[in-house]
Amino acid sequence: MYLHVVFLTGTYHPHGSAVSNCVRNVALELTRNHKVTIVCEKSMISQETVEIIDGQYIKRFMTNEAILRGMLESRRVGGAAGYVGELNKIIYNAHRLLIAVKLILSRVTVRRDLVCAFQAELNMIEDRIDMIVPASLPFESVIAAARYKSETASNALIVPLLFDQFADNDLLHRLPANKTLKRSKHIDVERNALVQTDMILAMHTLKSHFSKEHSALRHIQYVEHPLITKISSSPRVDDEGMKIAYVGSLNKNYVTPGYLLRLFEACNIDGARMHFYIRGNCSDIVNKFCGRLTTKMVNHGSVDKQTANQVMCESHVLINIAEQSGRQVSSKIFEYMACGKPIIHFYSVDSDVNLKILARYPLALCLKQDEAIFQRNVVYFEEFCNKHYNMFVPFEEVEKIFWDAVPKYTADLMEKLLSCNKVSASE
Repeated sequence: MYLHVVFLTGTYHPHGSAVSNCVRNVALELTRNHKVTIVCEKSMISQETVEIIDGQYIKRFMTNEAILRGMLESRRVGGAAGYVGELNKIIYNAHRLLIAVKLILSRVTVRRDLVCAFQAELNMIEDRIDMIVPASLPFESVIAAARYKSETASNALIVPLLFDQFADNDLLHRLPANKTLKRSKHIDVERNALVQTDMILAMHTLKSHFSKEHSALRHIQYVEHPLITKISSSPRVDDEGMKIAYVGSLNKNYVTPGYLLRLFEACNIDGARMHFYIRGNCSDIVNKFCGRLTTKMVNHGSVDKQTANQVMCESHVLINIAEQSGRQVSSKIFEYMACGKPIIHFYSVDSDVNLKILARYPLALCLKQDEAIFQRNVVYFEEFCNKHYNMFVPFEEVEKIFWDAVPKYTADLMEKLLSCNKVSASE
């Protein structure tokens, strides 16, 4: 039964996000038996608009706002000297401020241009669509899918794959007051889009939100981040001592590196060096430490997915930092665990949702970012690295522990719905 499944997501492979990494894993499973189309945003202006990778037809687009932002970013980092360079930085920052102000003053935190772009791409698909899987965030993908179905009278199944909070997302809404004042409207945005769906696949951490705000929705299945896949890489060359790595995003007031940087500076681990492979707006903080601790730390900046996989596999110890509220699962820990490496997790609150997950993993150390126990954490960090840096958890063991985080589990739920719908349509 060869059917057509269309995923809607933000930036995608090879320069994707945590969400799109999950999407890619599920899409690869479905590609075995179905036609799969990926509709996504470009991560850069120069990226191909149409591409076929691993049997997936990838259609990328860019909104006018994203094009302008990309152009201003290129000028900002272009290295122009003197007044021109400073002017480019001012223009870039002014544009970012304008976007933030527009978002705060808007009725809801929804990028209408992004909704329209997703919907336009769906309208341009000529082949019959059997299922649309909008991945959120961005929640605009869910809104676009619902609108497409209602406006075209399509028979396509709508199955949102929800990873992140929308109504209660601190980073998305920028200011606590903005999130609080618009919360009831954002709950309505969620309800109006989700009521038109055929099945909702939501992460376990969203269960309390749905139970409280959307109890009338009965077609919800709770799943885990589909990131437990065997990651292949080139063999590591042991030529630089103990390699400790952080791979992922860092953002001020959300996922911040300050405590980790100061702690590692205070550590004395023979031959150990901390490597950062980061996106976000904390490069200045990391670079400040790397600049004066050149033998202990290095920042490699942003890298593509293939390089990130290689880094995770060749490192001795992997570092994770939870977002400050502790409500959001760090999807990266599943990729870390899939590599079987020792993990050191930094968290801020005792209710951090990642703690229960990591408690099931044999090689994890969780350290609370608390100044009162800073020196104790330094000792724990040193002892853990020295004791476990050469240890490894076999993939088969990880797969058994986190069976619902294996991509096939999520893909099979979609397959079952497709099969049931096909049978119903033929009767």
